[in-house]
Amino acid sequence: MRLCLRAALCVLLLGGCGGDERSKGADKGGGEPQEGRARFLVGAASASVDPEGPVYAGGNTLGPPVTRIHDPLSVRALYVSNGERAVAFAVADSQGWFASSQEGEEFGIRGVRERAAVAMSGRAGLPVGPADIIVQATHSHAAPTVQGIWGPVPLDYLRLLADRTVEALAAAAQNARPAFLRWGKAEASFLNNSTTAQYDSYPGWAIDGQLSVLQAVDAVDGAPVATFLSVPTHPDIVCGACLELLSADYPGVVRKALEEKLGGVVLVGPATVGRQEAPVQAEGLSAIEWLAGVIESLAFEALSEAAWVTDRTVAAVESLVTTRATNTPLLLLNHAWSLPADLKDRIAAETGKYPINRAVVPPYLDGALGSTWITAVRIGRLLYLSMPGEPFPEVTLPIAAAVEDAEGVVSLSKAQDDLGYFYPEWVYPYTSFYPSDHGDFNVSTHIGDTVIAEHIRNAASLGFETLQPGSTHLPTDWARAFWPGLQAMASPVQGCAGDDGTLAVTLEGFYEPALFGGRDIEGMIEWNLGDGGSARTSSMERIVHAFPVGSHIVTLSAADTAGKRAFWSLDVHVYPQVRASVIVEPIDRAEALFTAQVEGGGSEVLAWQWTFSDGQSAFGPTVRHRFEGEDGRRTATVSITDASGCTAAATVSFAP
Repeated sequence: MRLCLRAALCVLLLGGCGGDERSKGADKGGGEPQEGRARFLVGAASASVDPEGPVYAGGNTLGPPVTRIHDPLSVRALYVSNGERAVAFAVADSQGWFASSQEGEEFGIRGVRERAAVAMSGRAGLPVGPADIIVQATHSHAAPTVQGIWGPVPLDYLRLLADRTVEALAAAAQNARPAFLRWGKAEASFLNNSTTAQYDSYPGWAIDGQLSVLQAVDAVDGAPVATFLSVPTHPDIVCGACLELLSADYPGVVRKALEEKLGGVVLVGPATVGRQEAPVQAEGLSAIEWLAGVIESLAFEALSEAAWVTDRTVAAVESLVTTRATNTPLLLLNHAWSLPADLKDRIAAETGKYPINRAVVPPYLDGALGSTWITAVRIGRLLYLSMPGEPFPEVTLPIAAAVEDAEGVVSLSKAQDDLGYFYPEWVYPYTSFYPSDHGDFNVSTHIGDTVIAEHIRNAASLGFETLQPGSTHLPTDWARAFWPGLQAMASPVQGCAGDDGTLAVTLEGFYEPALFGGRDIEGMIEWNLGDGGSARTSSMERIVHAFPVGSHIVTLSAADTAGKRAFWSLDVHVYPQVRASVIVEPIDRAEALFTAQVEGGGSEVLAWQWTFSDGQSAFGPTVRHRFEGEDGRRTATVSITDASGCTAAATVSFAP
C-alpha cells in the first residue's frame, strides 16, 4: 500500500515519474514564476549526538577525557527524490569516521549506510541502497574522536553516533515533501592561508575556494526546507583537548544563525580541506563566532547567485577503490588497536598518537592493500563527490575541470571513510618541505591519483561529459615561501546599516614571517579602511569599524625588519537599512489577509516568517490567517531575511 501511495503522490505532485516535467504556476513564497523549476521530494532532519559520558576530543593532540559540552553536537540529514530515485546526505559532528571499525562494521559508515538504506526504503516507499547515501563528518577538532589517534573510543558512543545517524536519515525520508532546489556558490579562497605560512599551509599554492549551497524550498509556500552548505576550510578553530570541552566549531554557529534567519534544517560540512587552514586555526571560542560571521556572509552571497535546478535527474554510483599502503607507522598503529588498554596507553605516551580503530579485515585491509568506497551523487546537473579523508586541491580541482557539463562539482571531505590527507603522488615530497603533518597521516602516496581517476569515471557513468584529467600541477607561486605573508578578513563581509546609518564590522589581520629567511614585522599593520578611516594593529588583533552605506575597499600593508613589504585587500559592502511593514485586510472578525512590505536591504527576500498571537505560524509575503481561540486584539509578526543576510521585523495588530 505504501508503494501505491508513493506512486500516486509522484503523479499528483511531481507530474509523473518520467520525463522532464516542468512545474507551472506562481511561487507563493517569493512571487517568482515556477516555469523551468524541477519538482523534487525533499526532507530533512536532525538528531543529537551529544555524548552521555566522557569521550576524547580529536584533531589536535592527546588529551584527557572530556565531559563538558560548549554547544550542541548533532547529525543532520537531507533526502532528495524525483519520485523514481532517492539520494541522501548526512553530516555528523565528528572529528572523522571510518567506513568500518574493529568493533564491527555496524559501527562504521558502511554499516550505517546499509542500515539507513533499509530504514529509508521502508519509510519513503522508494528503494534506497547504500550507494545512494553519503555520510560525512564535520571534522570539528573539538568533536569526539571515533577513530582513536587522539584517545580511546567508548563503544557506547560509537553505537550512539551510528544509531542517531540512521535515525536522522530515516526521519529525513519520512519528512519528505514537494520542493524546488536551487544551488549557488561563492569564491571563498580568502578563508584559507594563501600567503601566510601557518602550520599545514603552503604559501603560494592553489586554493579550492568554492563555497557552495544547495537549498530546498517548499513547493507550496516557498519556505526553506533544508540548506546544505559546503565550506572549504578546516573547522579546527577550537582545540577541544586543550580546552577540555566539546564543540561543533564554526559549523554549529553557522547552522544556528542560518536556521534562525531562514528556517528549515541547515547542514554544514567540509568541502575541500586538505592543507586549507583558516588563519585563525586553534584560536578558540571567540574566533569561531567571528569566523562564522564571515562564512554566514558568504552563504548569503552564494544564495543571492543561486539558480534553480531544472533537471529532474537523481542518481548515484559508488565504486570500491584499492591502494597499497605505504605508511608503515600508520599500519602498525592500526593493528595496535587490538592490544590491551595498558599497552595502547603506553604507545600513546611514547609516540603522541593513540592506536587507530579502522577495521583490519578485508576489504578494508588485506595485508598492505586497503580498500574503501567512494560515492558520486547526481542531482540535476550537480555532482557531489565523497572524499575519503582530506583531499588537497590537487585532487578536487582536476576532477572539477574534467567534468565538462556539470553546473557544479562539490567535494565532500571526510565522507564514507577517513584515509587522512591525500594528494597526487607528485605532491608527496613537499609534505616535508613545508611544516605539516601531511606525511604522517597519509596512508598511501597513490591514493590521490586513484581517487581522481575513479571519480571521473563515476561522473561519466552518471551521464556527464568528461575529459581525461590534465596535469595536476596547479599554478604555484613558489617564491611566496621567501616573502612575508599578510591576510585579513571582515566579519561580516556584507550587511545592512542600522539606525545610525552604519554597519559595525570586526576586522582582523594576520602577519606571518617568510617561511624561509623570515623576519619579524617592523612596526604595525597599517590599515586604510576605504571610507577615510585608518588603523594600526598588531597581527591577530581585532578592530571594530562602523562602515557607512556603500562598497569599501580595505587595504593593509606591513613590512618585516629586512624591508620586505606585504599587502592585502578586501571588500566590505554595506546596504541601506532594511525595514519591514505589514498591511492588514480584514476578512471577518477572526480572519485577515496580511501582506509584508520591505524597503531597503541588499537583495531579494529569501525568508518571510510569520508568527501569530494564537501560536500559529506561516511563510510567504502574503498570508491568510484565521485566529483560533482568541478574543480582543490579535497580533501578527513578520520576520524577513534577504539574500545579503539583512533582517527586519514588523508587528501589526488586528482588532475585530
